[in-house]
Amino acid sequence: MIPEEGFNELLRNEIQNLTDNLPDPVLGAGPLSVLIFQPNPRGGRLVYLDKQVSDADPICLNPVQHFGKRFLDPDYMAPWNIAKGEVTAENIAFYCERNDAQARSRLALHDALRYQGVVFDKENGTSPIGTSYRVHQIIPAPLFQEPSMEGWKRLPRLGQIYSLNDLLDHENLLLMCALRVGTQVQHMRLKMILDHKEVLEQTAYEIAIAAATSGTVEDDAYTFLIAHLLLCHHWFFPFDPVALKIFAKLGRDPNSILATHGWPDSGLDVRRSDASTDVIELLIKDLAFLIIACAENVPSTEGSWARLRSKLRENLPTALSLVCGRAVYASLNGTLLTFRENRPETPRHLCIEPIDLSILFNKEAHPLLPMFSYAQVLRPDSDSRKNKTHAALQDLQSSAEAYVATLSPVEAVGIKDWNILRVTRLRGNKAIDKNQKMGKWVTAYARGRCALKILDHMKGTKSAA
Repeated sequence: MIPEEGFNELLRNEIQNLTDNLPDPVLGAGPLSVLIFQPNPRGGRLVYLDKQVSDADPICLNPVQHFGKRFLDPDYMAPWNIAKGEVTAENIAFYCERNDAQARSRLALHDALRYQGVVFDKENGTSPIGTSYRVHQIIPAPLFQEPSMEGWKRLPRLGQIYSLNDLLDHENLLLMCALRVGTQVQHMRLKMILDHKEVLEQTAYEIAIAAATSGTVEDDAYTFLIAHLLLCHHWFFPFDPVALKIFAKLGRDPNSILATHGWPDSGLDVRRSDASTDVIELLIKDLAFLIIACAENVPSTEGSWARLRSKLRENLPTALSLVCGRAVYASLNGTLLTFRENRPETPRHLCIEPIDLSILFNKEAHPLLPMFSYAQVLRPDSDSRKNKTHAALQDLQSSAEAYVATLSPVEAVGIKDWNILRVTRLRGNKAIDKNQKMGKWVTAYARGRCALKILDHMKGTKSAA
């Protein structure tokens, strides 16, 4: 739905913003080197930050996501511990095997200006065997973290920071810079992904701030926020993409879920068996952390954490059902519903198919979802009612795609404010009540998914909704 070029521009903007806002000593004026992790369909990249390197032509390294405990393992050493050592032949072989010579040489050219006494191999872009180093994971400062040591294990690992040749005035400078950079990157990425214009009165970023501070957020807006965070979870927790594991555990292909909402592939091979039994509790911790982190410089309290966890548990089933459920046709017999993938001869209703969440929640996790009549889904908006049928269908296609794309971090265009419909509410395979108004985002989003389902059949293509 949205081309990859849009995401490439998003990543370039992040690099530019970081090089414009991070202090000079971190980006070339001191004996420190910073690598920031950015997700992409090829499994992610580590971007070397330097004020002298153009954001249009960044220096990128392989993050080695599945390599031991060096970068992405949440159970690695406590975050204030710094890995120290000396470069070995094995280190160099591993580095050269996973990164091309051009990237290595470009990085070495800039590192040579930072580290006095280190003579880099210009051809291979490597430092000499025996060069001393210190490495630290870049994580956010614990300003927003709940007061438990266990919570450190779930903090995002957003990159690496290293120093060569023992040139730092004090070894704790590496840790201090890592926390500073981590906090800056985390907040900038949250704002970049969540704070673009939407059809709602508030952006997901603004909703997150309200949830973290006052807690007065309607369920519809909360569902919208959670859906956003589910799709961007692996941008903050690439070492353990819990949301993608949950998609797989529900029997859905994670990359298909991302593609439906305009996101590129995660680059990760996530399987149904990867999800542990406590995966929901891990996800709730992650989402609560990200929500509180949106409210910059607002300390969290035990009460705010408890309130957030409660609201997340309450609204997570609906968000998961909407994001992961398929748009299907439905037939109603009394209060009982049957669902089918293919278009019946006389279609009556459409909805997002309720998902069996019992594998993740208890048997009471049956969220309320909207169901539309066939005519409701195809009903043109007020400004297109006088248009010809073809024009009205084109308008419907544009509006439907725009609403589904509201969960993408790339700015959507041409969004129109649909009328809120009175709908039949369903819980599981039962119709609860009719002619009801539901949340603005839930209703419009579900209608968009159902409209794309119908339009795909009209075009004679297999539905991807």
